[in-house]
Formats: sequence, C-alpha cells, structure tokens
Amino acid sequence: MAITKARRAELLAAYEDFLGKTDGVIITEYKGMSVAQISELRGKLREVQGRYVITKNTLFKLAMKETGWPVPEDLLVGTTGVVLGNGNFPTVAKSILAYAGDHAEIFAVKGGVFA
Repeated sequence: MAITKARRAELLAAYEDFLGKTDGVIITEYKGMSVAQISELRGKLREVQGRYVITKNTLFKLAMKETGWPVPEDLLVGTTGVVLGNGNFPTVAKSILAYAGDHAEIFAVKGGVFA
C-alpha cells in the first residue's frame, strides 16, 4: 500500500527515534498473527522494557543507516516486526525467544543486532 510523503517522513522520524534510544534490535517475521496476539506480545515486552514495532522495510533500513546501525538487508524482507530493547536487551531477547518458541507457527526470530 502506498503512503504519502508526510506519512513516510513521520515513520522515518519515529524509527530514528526508536533506534536512537535502543540498545538492540531483533528482527522478526509474523504470519497470521491476530491483533490480540500482537497486543499480547507488546504487553509482554513492555514488562521487560521492550517494544514491538511493525515496520516498513525500506524506511527501517534507511533509519538504521541514518542512525549508524548496521543494516541486515537480508533480514528486512517480508512481514517484518522489530523488537527494540531499552537498557535491558538480554532480558528482552530472552522474552522474545520464549514467545517465538511458544508461537512457532505464526512468529519467528530472523536475527538481530545490538550495541
């Protein structure tokens, strides 16, 4: 779906803000997750100071370049969501790996980078 230039700029700014505050990024793929399941995941991550964001791949790649993060081009394809840590990345990573193990049919961890 095409987005306006204004919305594109808004998303890019938001992604850059997220990346400026995070100590790690985990790239995931979600398939067939309901809104309720995504909300549940976001709630679990909030408990450990994490955040889950559904991304536009092209804009997220650009935001990573702009903020100095290495860009895993091969991982940013398809239905992508990113997990962002906020000072507690190991706990966030453990939480998302546990979630992925329990929901392997609809959710997978592709990889990640950390500071």
